[in-house]
Amino acid sequence: MTIHLDNMSEINYRIFFHLSLWIFIFICNLAMAKDYNLKVGLGGSIVGQKYSILEKDTTSLTSEPKILADGDYSILLGSHKLEGQFSSDVGNKSLWGNFRLQWRYDISQFTTEISEVVEGRLPYTDYHDVVGYFKHRFNLYLQQKLNTGKISTRLWVEGKNYENTGEFYYNYDLLRSKVEYDFRLFQGNVALLWTYSFRSVPDSAQANYDRRELQFSFSKLWKNANFTDFIIAYDRKNFPSEDRRGSYSSYYLYSNFSFPISNIFLNSQMDIENRNYDTEDEIYFDYFWLEFIPSIENEFGLWQAEIGPRYAIQYADEQFIGGTYNEIGLKFSLSNLDYGKFWLFLDITPGKRFYSFATAQDTSILYSDYMFVDISAMTSIWFTSSIRGDLSIIYSPEWHNRPSDDIQTSYFSFHIRYEF
Repeated sequence: MTIHLDNMSEINYRIFFHLSLWIFIFICNLAMAKDYNLKVGLGGSIVGQKYSILEKDTTSLTSEPKILADGDYSILLGSHKLEGQFSSDVGNKSLWGNFRLQWRYDISQFTTEISEVVEGRLPYTDYHDVVGYFKHRFNLYLQQKLNTGKISTRLWVEGKNYENTGEFYYNYDLLRSKVEYDFRLFQGNVALLWTYSFRSVPDSAQANYDRRELQFSFSKLWKNANFTDFIIAYDRKNFPSEDRRGSYSSYYLYSNFSFPISNIFLNSQMDIENRNYDTEDEIYFDYFWLEFIPSIENEFGLWQAEIGPRYAIQYADEQFIGGTYNEIGLKFSLSNLDYGKFWLFLDITPGKRFYSFATAQDTSILYSDYMFVDISAMTSIWFTSSIRGDLSIIYSPEWHNRPSDDIQTSYFSFHIRYEF
C-alpha cells in the first residue's frame, strides 16, 4: 500500500498535490476553530454482481477494506461564518478524499455564500482496477429576502479529470446556474425555478450538451396535519450532433398527498413523465411513464412504518421492443430516528415486470417477464456515546421466466467510527 511518486502520472501528481494541500488548509483552520467534530474508524465495502454469459454463471466481486477519517468545523467572526467538512478513506487499492470550504456572510436581508469542493481518488500503482480522478466544484449563492418572499441565484462551475479516459470515463467541464423565487400562496410554499446547464467534453464534442429546466412546486401542511406536495416541470436537453441523438423534451408531474385518519395516514404518491426525443432509435425512444403508490403509514413510538401496493407502466411505440411494460408490486418502508442510540431506514419493494401482455409484439427473444426485489437499508448503532457503527446494504435480484436472464446486484458497506 505504498504510493510510488516516481511512477505517478500527471493527473495522479495533481490528485496527490491537491489532496495534500487541502489537508494542510483544513488542519490550519481546525486549529483556530472552537466548534469542531472529528471521527476516525475502520470499514470496508463489497460490490457484487451475478449473471449468465452463454449459459454459464458469472460472478463479479470487488472488495476493499479502509481506514476512515471525517470531520467538520465552523468559525464565527461577527456576520461571517467559515465552515469546513472533509471525508477520506485509505484502502488497500486507493486513497480517496473530499474537502469542502464554505464562507457565508449575512448583512440585513442579503446573504452571500461561496464554497469550493475538491475530491480525488489516487490509486496505488500495484492496482489497475481503480480509476484515479480529480474533481472540483465552485459554488456561488446569493439570496435577497423580500416582503413577499425571497429570490436567490446559484452558480456552479465543476470540472473532472480522469487518470485514464475511455468509453465510460471522460474529462468534462460543467457550468450550472439557477434562479429561484420562493413565496407564500394560500398559506403554502411556492417555488418557481429556472436552471441552465452546459457541459463541455474536450475529447468528444458529441458528448457536449446544454440543458434548460423550468419548475413550479407547491407544498402545504394543513391544520389537520394533511400534507400536499406537487411539482410540475419542463426539461429540455440538447446534444449538438447533426442527428440530435439523445436530445429530448420532457414534461414531468409529481404529487404526494397525505391524509390523517385517527392514528394512521393515508398517502398517495404519483410520478408521471412524458419524454420525446428529437431522433428515435433502439436506445432513445419516446415514452410515457406513470408510477402510482397508495399507502398506509403509522407510527409506533420511535418507529414509523409504511406499506402499500405499487403500480407502474411505461408505454412506447411497438417498434421498440421492450419499451412497453407493466410492473405490479408492493412497497414497504420502516424507519427509526432515535439519534444517538439507533436509527434505521429500510425500503423493500418486491414486484413483477410484465412484457408479455404489455405489447402485441413477441418480446420473448430479447426480454422475459421477471420477478424482482429491491432492498435498501441504512442503519447506525451507537455502542457508546463516542463509538458508532454504520451499515449500508443494497440488494437487487431478478428472477426471469428464462433463467439465463437472471441477474443480481449487491452492495455492502460497514464502518466503525470513533468520534472525538
